[in-house]
Amino acid sequence: MNINKTLSFSFYIRITMVISIISLLLFNGFNSYKIASLNSKVNERQNEASWFVYQLIKEYANLTTQLRLEPIEIKKLNLSYDLTWSRYDILLNSKVSKSYFKEKKYNLFFQREFDKFKYLEKSLKLIERGAIKKDLVIKEFMLNYSRLIEFTNSNLRIASPILTQNQVNISHLIVIQNITIISTTILSLALLFLITNDLLTKSRWKIKDTMTNCYNRMSLFDFLTHDEKNNNSEFCIVALKITNLKDINRRFGFNHGDEILIRVANKINSIIEQEQRTKKPMTFRLTEKTFIILKENEDIKHDNSFIRSFDEKAFLSDTELIPEVSLITLSNIPKNKIIESLSLLDIR
Repeated sequence: MNINKTLSFSFYIRITMVISIISLLLFNGFNSYKIASLNSKVNERQNEASWFVYQLIKEYANLTTQLRLEPIEIKKLNLSYDLTWSRYDILLNSKVSKSYFKEKKYNLFFQREFDKFKYLEKSLKLIERGAIKKDLVIKEFMLNYSRLIEFTNSNLRIASPILTQNQVNISHLIVIQNITIISTTILSLALLFLITNDLLTKSRWKIKDTMTNCYNRMSLFDFLTHDEKNNNSEFCIVALKITNLKDINRRFGFNHGDEILIRVANKINSIIEQEQRTKKPMTFRLTEKTFIILKENEDIKHDNSFIRSFDEKAFLSDTELIPEVSLITLSNIPKNKIIESLSLLDIR
């Protein structure tokens, strides 16, 4: 039951983490798209508005050139003025550039300059009639042109409120994106840890009894048949059988029987841990009620001391439900004879 709960809990954790990772990846993708969209939107609007300004400057420069020509060509001068006038009109009324400059609050400057430019049309008429000196008109146009150049260099190319605001927004999005990347990495590492832990747990369940944490019967036979180490060694075998386990289960319930098994296994493991040898004995749960302890023979005197550790009175002194224990010991058993020796014991 505990194993099933553990597996179920671990499964739901993994599912939750997978969903979280997928959600973070989708959010990260949306975030990247939004950043790209903002950059594209800002670049498109700024490029179009800037292009209109540069076209205005180009036509204005051509107009000032026409004013300086000697002799002045009135038709070309008027055409240049009309083209410059139309550039102002496009810049102020085009949908993209109009909204762009309005948000930047630059539309007032261009509208004011356009009004001054329209006022200078009267001066061109006076030049055509010869009623005013050309140098005075050139000076007025050059003042307007200089203000336009200065404003463009100081604001349009260097400062852009919309660009600045969008850069702030993009910076925030990048911070969020970095957080999602870090979160995704942490979740991925945690998921990798859970998967690795599950694999190790499943591997451990294959070789160990889940209730008592002792090696299971499969591990015993694998050790005896496939493990080539200690092939020439002799072993001391301790077979410990709880003879009244079935009666305990019947009278007090399986929970009490399981508790007895766990306590017996813990007692065996505590005795083994007290062994001051590098080669610790190995404990196997061979059947429902039988434990097998294998220990390499090193000297008979020490083996007898080890066996006495399992004396019934000392071994079961701290249990509430006293089980009946049958203890069988064999010494100097070669490894290749252990299976045969176990089959001769009454341990079923």
